Amino acid sequence: MRFCVPVLAVLALLTGCGGDDGSSNKEGRASGSGYSVALPGGWSDVTDRPELAESPIRIDRLFTKRRKNGFATNVNVIREPAPEGAGLDDVKAQYERLLEGLGNRALTPPRDRQLDGEGAVGRDYMTRNRTQQRQVFSIHDGRIYTVTFTAPPGTFQAEQKEFEQTLGSWQWE
Repeated sequence: MRFCVPVLAVLALLTGCGGDDGSSNKEGRASGSGYSVALPGGWSDVTDRPELAESPIRIDRLFTKRRKNGFATNVNVIREPAPEGAGLDDVKAQYERLLEGLGNRALTPPRDRQLDGEGAVGRDYMTRNRTQQRQVFSIHDGRIYTVTFTAPPGTFQAEQKEFEQTLGSWQWE
């Protein structure tokens, strides 16, 4: 079963991008394609930045914190069509091969997760450019949603709490 998962290969290009531009989400929630999330204080939705329009992949949403030491901790959401009849196990196997093939290190075993009560799979790893990522994916309404949290190794542990709050606020629409 083949499907489009080139998004993982390009995520490294997005690390460090964005940064708080002073915009805020006055409602406290950000809406994506088929979902919404609550953003923790200090996070901004920077999806409409012009440089993202030139990305080889379509980012559905990109949330960032204020830049520190040249890096903006970020969360991006990719939404792509799921193959007909594909389930989480099918997608998980493809992601496993791709993550390992990209040279990521310190991969944790896949963990069962939830997004708004629906099954999801998560995994942590360190990228070749030495950032840490936690990636969670789910299938909903015929689409694969890949949510990736990226932070420098020194702040990953402290900042993952905000990512988990964001995931906990996920609502399918």
